[in-house]
Amino acid sequence: MSAASDELRKLRDDFRGASLFRVLSQPGYWGVVNHRIAAALVRARLFKPLYYVYAPVWRAITLITGIEISPRATIGAGLRIMHHGQIFVNSGTTIGRNGFLYNNVTIGISGFEGNAGPTIGDNLRVGVGSRILGPITLGDDCTVGANSVVTRSYGSHVVLVGAPAKPVERDIGNATSSSAP
Repeated sequence: MSAASDELRKLRDDFRGASLFRVLSQPGYWGVVNHRIAAALVRARLFKPLYYVYAPVWRAITLITGIEISPRATIGAGLRIMHHGQIFVNSGTTIGRNGFLYNNVTIGISGFEGNAGPTIGDNLRVGVGSRILGPITLGDDCTVGANSVVTRSYGSHVVLVGAPAKPVERDIGNATSSSAP
């Protein structure tokens, strides 16, 4: 029962400070609620049979919102989906607290290295159209720029851009024109 309770506590944290109108009108919130309910049912032995009852509802919400987060993905509290549509998080993925995902994001397996997905720390920011693929690790406070493809592990406090993604200076505001590529 503690696994289910943990998911429900995360759900409370996901909505901290949000109005009821915002929760009901934003598909990103629907995607998070959908994941939390399904994850609680999958993780709690007592309620696992209820998952099979909930599965058609889970599928309907994923089709309506375009947000498919596997119930077997491990995601910390505070997940925010800023723009819905074509967001996929694989079952082998672990994401820490306070993640921000924009639209058209894929986080999952690469297709070449088994079923292991990425392990990502707290305070992740993933830009529009980005991909984080394979059994890699990203540390805390990582930002993945728009349309980037991350297939290698990086530490904490990194901004990754490009395809394939490469780290750039953290304090971009202080970069000079002579240091620009």
